[in-house]
Amino acid sequence: MFDSDYDDESEAIINRQLLRLVDAEEEDWPSGVYDRHACFQENLTECIRTSLGPDFYDEALRDGCDKYGYHKQSRGAKNPTVISSVFKTAKEDDRSVSKIDEIIDHVLTMI
Repeated sequence: MFDSDYDDESEAIINRQLLRLVDAEEEDWPSGVYDRHACFQENLTECIRTSLGPDFYDEALRDGCDKYGYHKQSRGAKNPTVISSVFKTAKEDDRSVSKIDEIIDHVLTMI
């Protein structure tokens, strides 16, 4: 699983190298969930934020950061406990991130 970092031109070479590692067709800005890999056109955080709705995500992240003592939301967004809190809040509001659900489904078929 990796971010394509669409906004960073220098990442295209790295994206192609990563795709070679999983025997996938090379492209500059891959995005999707596949049998052996998943990639996000921008980044995972932005995928989650867009899927849940920016306002909802921002508020849930702020609440999670406050609850677990993160003063910088950018740091809290990288913490599994904080993000778990965001997902729990989303589930309570009947929201989900389809790409994450799809990744989980793929992983479960592998075991």
